[in-house]
Amino acid sequence: MERYTYFDSGKFRLKIDDTEYSGDWVDRLAAYEEIGLEPEDMKKAFNEDATLKLAGQILGVTPGRLRELAQAEKEGRLVVLPCEIGSPVYSHARKLDGADYVRETEFWWSDIPQMGKTVFLTREAAEGGLSTLDDEHRALVLALENREALGLDGIVLRWQEEILGFTLGALLTENVFDVHFERARGDIQGAYPAVNRSFARYIREKYPQVRYLDREDDMGLPGLRKAKESYYPDYLEVNFSAVEIRCDLTSRPKTEG
Repeated sequence: MERYTYFDSGKFRLKIDDTEYSGDWVDRLAAYEEIGLEPEDMKKAFNEDATLKLAGQILGVTPGRLRELAQAEKEGRLVVLPCEIGSPVYSHARKLDGADYVRETEFWWSDIPQMGKTVFLTREAAEGGLSTLDDEHRALVLALENREALGLDGIVLRWQEEILGFTLGALLTENVFDVHFERARGDIQGAYPAVNRSFARYIREKYPQVRYLDREDDMGLPGLRKAKESYYPDYLEVNFSAVEIRCDLTSRPKTEG
């Protein structure tokens, strides 16, 4: 490869016609020339296989595994966990007397839908969510008491005589069903995914015109957002909050003269 830069007086230089140049862009050109490869050679050296091999060496992953992960991401099968399986997490629980408390448990796949909602990475976050749990409980009671007037529909998932979970929602539009409430036994692995799948199957059979399940917003909670994104939604709506600010435009600040 023909070289255009040269090194003189402590720096690389490039001469075009009668003008001499130096600086960062000349240094980058000189670095490329040091490789000694033509552009066609660069393409051959950094093809897909070579790129995957280099990335695998940096990340400590085989090229085959990188291809597998890329294919899973393309097909919507790749889930990024908020922590490792078996890591300590903190979840909401309820005593027999109705009092809510925070308990430490181990993270499992079934916790993904409830991350940031009833399962948290820190005890402080879980304790901060107890008041939200009380508000949701009151809202659920009111919804059940007025379910016919609100047009609510849902399912209860049972195993023999034991309730494992339930889902409650309503038609939002002709082809959108809004999921208002979804609860399952946190101490039973797979309870939440089972409720989710059963409800989706129920809606598909009873409301064939429904195309989307609206799982509502994440309330600004990163954990809950990750959990909802793990379902790979078809699209996300952008929500806005309106804040009313009142001020008296007729009053003026007093000045002393």
